Amino acid sequence: VLIAKKYFALDFASVVALSAVMGHCFSIYLKFKGGKGVATALGAFFALTWKGGIIFFGTWLLVVLTSGFVSLASITASLILPIYFILYHYLTPFISGLTITLIVITKHSSNIKRLINKEEPKIFKKR
Repeated sequence: VLIAKKYFALDFASVVALSAVMGHCFSIYLKFKGGKGVATALGAFFALTWKGGIIFFGTWLLVVLTSGFVSLASITASLILPIYFILYHYLTPFISGLTITLIVITKHSSNIKRLINKEEPKIFKKR
């Protein structure tokens, strides 16, 4: 993403970021299974705009510390992507960011069900 941003426009770099997240979530080497894309999205977001990356990570950290749910933090932080880009009037990065957000939310569907049913484990256990 950094190389794409350095040699091409932000629009192209945002498509490369989307490709990185999709490659992580739907790896051909793992029969189109993979991770949930949050760490990849964070890295891509930092590469696209360091301010947005700080906001993404700060949101994630704040939600984890206040709620104790990593999945909720990941979903909430991913919502920052399209909002950030639309506020700065970047259309193609907005579309890429929105797509990344939808992928992250889709990959967290089982976590969302557990959150609704109050069965999602917290990162910090009470003693």
